[in-house]
Amino acid sequence: MALGMIYEYGYGVEQDDEEALKWYQMSADQKLIEGQTRVARMMRDGRGTKRPNDKKALQVFRDAARGGDAEAFYNIGKLYQSGRAGLVPDDRKTVSLIKTSTKLDRDYMRSQTSMGLVYLKGIAGTEKDFDEAARLFSSAAHQGYARAQYNLGLLHEKGIGVSQDLVCASMWWSKAAAQGHAPSQHNLALRYMQGRRNQWLPQDDVGAVLLFRKAASQLHGASFTCLALCYEHGIGGCEVDEIKAIELCHEALDEGYEPARRHLERLRTRKIYREFEDEEEGCEEEDVNWDG
Repeated sequence: MALGMIYEYGYGVEQDDEEALKWYQMSADQKLIEGQTRVARMMRDGRGTKRPNDKKALQVFRDAARGGDAEAFYNIGKLYQSGRAGLVPDDRKTVSLIKTSTKLDRDYMRSQTSMGLVYLKGIAGTEKDFDEAARLFSSAAHQGYARAQYNLGLLHEKGIGVSQDLVCASMWWSKAAAQGHAPSQHNLALRYMQGRRNQWLPQDDVGAVLLFRKAASQLHGASFTCLALCYEHGIGGCEVDEIKAIELCHEALDEGYEPARRHLERLRTRKIYREFEDEEEGCEEEDVNWDG
């Protein structure tokens, strides 16, 4: 197991997924659960293999699940939700598996965040429970999980399941943004840009642009659009450059961010304006698009 981690992360040796998978497989062959889950993840992601092998990953995750591994239950749930590995998409099955994962390990951050969203949105017939959603997000957020920190920030901003506290919301987004979480970087940038109006963060156009750039570097569509507005109007240290603004709108559209289209049309028709809208992402769930 240790040798597998050395090769997977390149500790003192050249990083080598194939070599890592070989050592993890040896551990898995000995029925060690951690080895099984690491093999399954690499198979699912196509690391150390020629291509992803969802069916093999599912088989190995099931081996680990039989040993009571919370992560394995969670990942099987994700495969059911996405319909990978030949499984029929089934949100009820997904929720059941992730709920089991949470019961097996009450501190497993991904399951907590997923179940928080289940209770927040009432997914697969689950009764909505905002207090429980907030509790689960809070538990994962306090362990440093960026997606949960982002979600908890949204709850504090809106006063859902927790007291409305805009300072607390910005604190959680700041923590997630520091870990490179693009939606948190984007939301925090908007609040800095709106400082004159929101009165809970100082106006900081330069800081906002920096955060928009960081989020855009992760192909975050809304941040491309906000950067376009900065170049259109020369905000936050950006020189006025309408050509650059148009290019950024196209990049946003390439990422599927349709609201950029109206910004692009305004640029093309030269209806110059300054408008920063609150393009929030909505509560986010780890790698699972529950809305289909």
